[in-house]
Parts: sequence; C-alpha cells; structure tokens
Amino acid sequence: IETFESLIAEDPEAGGLMSYYAQSINAQKIESHYDRGIEMAQKSLEINEKSAGSWYTLAQLYEKKGDKDKAIEAVKKAIEIRENKAYQTFLEKLEGTN
Repeated sequence: IETFESLIAEDPEAGGLMSYYAQSINAQKIESHYDRGIEMAQKSLEINEKSAGSWYTLAQLYEKKGDKDKAIEAVKKAIEIRENKAYQTFLEKLEGTN
C-alpha cells in the first residue's frame, strides 16, 4: 500500500498504476482500503475510459462494498469494451441469473 501511494504521489497521472493498485486491493481483499480502490479505479478510468479491466475491478469493489447497482453498471461497461467470460459470469451472479 505504501509503495503504491508513494509512486502515485510521484506520478498522479499514472492510470495503469492506479488500476493495478485497485486490482491489488481487490485481489488481496483489503477491506479497509476498498474505498481507496474504488477511487483509484475511477481515476484510472478518467485517464483511460476504455480499460475493461479497470471497469471490472471497479465492479468487483462496488460489489464488495454492497453497491450491487453500481457493480452491475460497471461490469456492463467492461463487457461493452471487451466481451469476456469472467465479466459475463460476474454480471450473471450480480443479476442472480447464475
């Protein structure tokens, strides 16, 4: 966490780094940093709104925070950019069709 924060402070326009930071928070299930992960995914998307991976990470973090509607919206954007079985499966889970 400290390393990511330091690197982002040095380069606040590093969208890829922000996306990776959000992915790390999600993958490691660091609950105390979910809000920061959401913030990083959103900032990454401000820099590159066509990043399906960032949309997917954002969806997963929203789901973990209990915001199902925002999670569905985000994963649908990921699917619009790139069809992916994992994205579709996650959407089906969120919508209760899986």
